This record gives sequence, structure tokens and C-alpha cells, in this order.
Amino acid sequence: MLEELSEIIGLQVYTQNGVFLGNVNNLVVDVDNGAVDGIFIGETNPLLVEG
Repeated sequence: MLEELSEIIGLQVYTQNGVFLGNVNNLVVDVDNGAVDGIFIGETNPLLVEG
């Protein structure tokens, strides 16, 4: 499944148990291998963040 990065940025991210983590802010893409190496989550759920 091929997706545009602009369609992924801003998507909500949930755990396997359905707990909201936050929104996708940025991605690290390995263009040569066609793989995502990292996902940066922002606007995180305050119940999951300490400090």
C-alpha cells in the first residue's frame, strides 16, 4: 500500500489496546529501501507523559 507522506502526517496513533498516543508529526524515510525508519509523535496524550 503506497501512501503520500502528506496523508500520514497528522494521523492519530493508538496503542493495540485503543489508547490514544498522539498525532504523527514527522517521519524518517529510508528512500533506498522504501521503509519508514522512525515516526515522531506529537500532541501526545497527557495521561501517558510524565513530567
